[in-house]
Amino acid sequence: MLIVVASFAGCSRPPAVQHASASGPALGPRATLERLGELRRQQRHSEMARLVAAPHGEDVVRFVAAVDEFLAANRRLCDWLGNHAGLGLSQTIDQSYVADDLAVYAGEDLGVFSRHVEFLDEAVIGDLATVAYTVENRLPAGRARLRLVADVWRYDPGAACAAELPRAFRDMARGLDSLRAELELNKIDVDRVRNDPEYLMEKVKARLRRGVGLLSKARVARRTSEEAQRAPGWQNWPLPTEDESAAELPGDADLPGPSTEAEGS
Repeated sequence: MLIVVASFAGCSRPPAVQHASASGPALGPRATLERLGELRRQQRHSEMARLVAAPHGEDVVRFVAAVDEFLAANRRLCDWLGNHAGLGLSQTIDQSYVADDLAVYAGEDLGVFSRHVEFLDEAVIGDLATVAYTVENRLPAGRARLRLVADVWRYDPGAACAAELPRAFRDMARGLDSLRAELELNKIDVDRVRNDPEYLMEKVKARLRRGVGLLSKARVARRTSEEAQRAPGWQNWPLPTEDESAAELPGDADLPGPSTEAEGS
């Protein structure tokens, strides 16, 4: 956990740990996660970084922005198909389910950015907190970790976000946009697409193939990073009861994706 240290110039005393002010943080742990979701819905990605524990703020912002870019490209393709080839076909190739549970692709720590997440109870021990959450109302609940730094609760995503992760979603976004562009320019026979959904699905898979490969690399890289950075006692940190609130924490402690590969016609 990151701890804010107050420096005492010209004094031989050791630095003191800075705890929350008497008034306390403006947002509690659960409210902080809800605020991150609100900023995301408003497309204010850059403002999300200050609510993420260093040094992961920019990494998380890049990841979330890339996922949203992918979802926007998917929506543009589905809208075009719905208007020109039928709503049923549009629903057939809809890839938005990828964001339903991002933990599948990005690791449990980033599951809080899934589309259908609900935040439940929060538990605080000193400058550390956990917030229980569910995705798609599924149990058991996951846990998001937060740290109190400079009187602000900040989400702690754990291991660093693999560079391949945002690249994968951006590549998939470009692939879906390029497919839509070809449809708009009549480079792909819309009548054939309308009469042969499998033909279109193969096109979609081909555009997403490279991104899927990058997602696989990101999962391996994140797993390796988590194993290297896992702190004793932290990952299995239980939610405290009210009687334990003053206790010390023991230790700090098949997806289609975009590809620019050429596909068969």
